This record gives sequence, C-alpha cells and structure tokens, in this order.
Amino acid sequence: MYYIKNSLVVNIITKAYFNFIWSKNYQVVVAPPKSTDFANFTYSGCGFVVRYKGYNFFITADHVIHGEHFEADERDAKDNVVGVLLCKNDMECYASLVVPLGGIYDFTKYQLPKSKDDLVFPELVDVAFCKVDERLKECVTIELRIEDEIIVSAGEPKGYIPTEMFLEHPSKDELYVVAGTILKVHQNGIRFSPLNAIYCGLEYVETIDNLFHLKYPQTIDYQQWAGLSGSPVFNNEGKLLGMLLRVEDGGHAVWVKPISEIVKFLNPTVKLEVQLRHRLPPSLERSGKGGGRRW
Repeated sequence: MYYIKNSLVVNIITKAYFNFIWSKNYQVVVAPPKSTDFANFTYSGCGFVVRYKGYNFFITADHVIHGEHFEADERDAKDNVVGVLLCKNDMECYASLVVPLGGIYDFTKYQLPKSKDDLVFPELVDVAFCKVDERLKECVTIELRIEDEIIVSAGEPKGYIPTEMFLEHPSKDELYVVAGTILKVHQNGIRFSPLNAIYCGLEYVETIDNLFHLKYPQTIDYQQWAGLSGSPVFNNEGKLLGMLLRVEDGGHAVWVKPISEIVKFLNPTVKLEVQLRHRLPPSLERSGKGGGRRW
C-alpha cells in the first residue's frame, strides 16, 4: 500500500486502485486545421473513454480542442485536428504515435427543438466528445512512479469507464482524486517531457451552475495543473465523479463537470448514431477533417 501525503490529508490507496485510475486517463494533442500530422501540435490536455448504451465515447473539455479560441460564451468555428497519444514510446525521448479522432461533437451553436420533448441546451458548455472504435485499444500507460517506486508499469493497456462506475452525487464524507500526465515539451515530432501528477484529498464543497466545486487542501499552482483539463475525477472507490475543467491559481477551488451532466449530451447523440446506422438523415452539420459535428 502507498501513502499520498500533504499537510492536511493522508490517503491509503492500493496499487490496484492506481492501476485503475491511471489506465483511464488519455493524453490529447491538438494541431491546427488541415494538419496532416501532429509534429507541431499547439494544444494538449487529457480525456477519458466511457462505455454508454453500447457505444464507446471519448470525452474531453471543449477548451482543450479549441485552446485560446475558447471563450465562455463563444466558440471559434475552426476545426482543429485532434488526436490521442498511443504512448508506445521510446522512453529516452518519449516519442509517440497518435490516433486521430474524427466526428467530434461540440456545442458551437444551438440546436432548435422540433418538439417539446427535444432536449434544449440553454448555454454553450465546455464539453466535446466523439464515438470511438477499436483503435484506442492500442493506447497504453506511461510509467507512474511515487517516491522512486514503480506503481504502474509502462505499457499496460488502457480502458473505458463503464456506466456502473458513474457517481451521480458527490459526498462531503468522501475524498476525490485527479491523476494524469501533463505534456510539457514537443519538438521533431511528438516528443514530450511528461509530468505525472496525482492530486488527492479533494473535498466536495457545493454545486454551482451544474459544476461541482471541490477544494484541494494545498494552495494551487496553476502551472502544476495546466494540461490536466479533461481528466476524469474519481472518488476513493474508483467511481467517476466527472471531468476536470479548471482550477483556481493561488487558491483551493477545483471545478468539475459532473458525469451526470455529460451523459445528457450523450443521450441525443446515441439517438443520432442509431439514425446514422440506419442511414436516416441526421440533424447535424458536418464540417472539418474527420467529419466534425456541431450542434
């Protein structure tokens, strides 16, 4: 067993737990529109895969794929090229191949409801996702060490989070964990200096505007969190609370999009995918490389 310590909290977490949560975080890289490769990616972040109603969905934050063009009430319309690192790497230079993602759903504009039963999104949200196939099964873990001890070996298979591991409501009696890899350097292809980050002991404070406000016990240095946006957030039983969106630099606040809110966007998408399967005209605008989709 391993101890994650800070001045306010001591968590005893098993190696199996770390293997589970570490294998559920994927590294995202974003290149400019019409790029043919990711040799000079402009943005990076994290994401995760859920298994929902028979489909695998890759989920990340919208600001990860739109970068500096993301604003709270407006989206840049351009379609960046998005990919996920396989992490089958040369450990000396951390070179990695990338799996491109296509057919990304984001919320650039509203969808007009056709009936009172249609779902209406009252605001633009910081969520983007796409249906994924077997290619992401090739993704593997980066080595995780804690105090020079290997906790998760490199090359372990990654996986998805099933619906039975979704956590609908947080509790003030539980603690929460964010874990992921921050990409710091790139040159001559996808070469990166990874910073593995594990933040334990987050406490639930309140829910505001459909976001969970968590409190991290230490003062937050934004540079030590930048690049973790889109990461899954778990409780100490490995259940998925939601997706990391932002943190308070110099403070303690961590903001999480509940998985219970994210699946509200997946539900109409599943319906549309069924229409596509039966070759019925979908009510979606298609654009960009890989068939990007917008509401």
